[in-house]
Amino acid sequence: MSAKAHARYIANFIPAILLIYLTKWIFQQYVISCLMLTLINCFFSGIFSTILLKCLSISNKRTFSTTNYRRLIIISIFFTLFVLFSNRSLEFNTLITYQLIKIQIPPTLMLIQWIQFQFQWSLTREKFLENYSFAVLAAFAIICISTLITTYADLYFHFNGYLYACTSVFSNVFYQTLIETEPSTTFYERTRLVQIQSFISTGILICLWPFVESMNDFYNWDLFLDWDLIISLFLGSILAFLVNLSIVSCIQNDAAIGYNLVGQMKTFVIIYFGSHLFDETLTDRQKLSAILPTIACLIYIYLRRYS
Repeated sequence: MSAKAHARYIANFIPAILLIYLTKWIFQQYVISCLMLTLINCFFSGIFSTILLKCLSISNKRTFSTTNYRRLIIISIFFTLFVLFSNRSLEFNTLITYQLIKIQIPPTLMLIQWIQFQFQWSLTREKFLENYSFAVLAAFAIICISTLITTYADLYFHFNGYLYACTSVFSNVFYQTLIETEPSTTFYERTRLVQIQSFISTGILICLWPFVESMNDFYNWDLFLDWDLIISLFLGSILAFLVNLSIVSCIQNDAAIGYNLVGQMKTFVIIYFGSHLFDETLTDRQKLSAILPTIACLIYIYLRRYS
C-alpha cells in the first residue's frame, strides 16, 4: 500500500474509533433519541461539507460530475439506513457485540460479488474469481471462520439489537457497492457527494421520525441545555463528517472489499479498549472473533504488498 493509501486509512480509522466510543458514551449518559443523534450528525456533516466546498472553490471553480440524482437518492437511502441502524444497534447492544457483527460485512460483499458473477451483473468494480488475488481469498477464509464463531456467540445477544445490526450490515454493503462505482474522482467531487447524501439523509430522517420515534422526543429540548451534551454532539458531528468523507475516498481509491479487509484491523482495537472503557465482559469466543480478522487483515496487507 502506498503512503497515500496509509494516510487515507489512518484518516478513517481514528475518527471511526473515536465516533463509536463517543456515540456509546452519549447513549449511556443521556436519554437521547437514536434518530435525533443520527439526524444531528447528518445535518452538520452536510454543513461541514458545505464549508469545505466553499474553501475549495475559492481558488478554482469546479463542477460536480455526477448528475444522476436518482442514483444519489438511492445512495442516500442506504446511507441513512446504515447510519440509523448502526446507532440503533449501538443503543441496544454492547460495544463488543456491535463491532463483532460488523465482521459479517466482507462475507456479505463477497456474496454480492458471487451473485453478480453468476448472473453477469456489474454491481461492483471487482468481480468474484476474476480480480480476487490469493491475499483476498486467504483473508476471506479467516474472516469466514471468525464470522461463524461470532454467529455462535450471537445466541446470547439482544434480539432487537442483533436485528438492527444485521439491517445495518446489509445497508452498509449496498451503500459501499454503490459508492464504489460512483464517478467521483477528485476530492472536491467526493466532498460534494458527502454534502448531497448528508442533506438528503437529513430530509429522509425527518420524514421517518413519526414512524420510528415517539413524537414526544421532538419537543424534549431541555436535553440540549446541557453544555456537555452540546459539545459531545458537536464533536460527534465533526467525527461523522470525517468518517463519511474518508469512507468514500478509501472505497473509490481501493475497492469495497479491500477497504473492509483492511478495516478489520480496527476491530480488535475497538473491542479491547472499549471493553475497558465501558466495563464490558470480553469472552474467549469474542476475543477469538476479534483476533482472527486482525490476522486476516495483516495477511491481506502483506500478500498484497509483495504480490
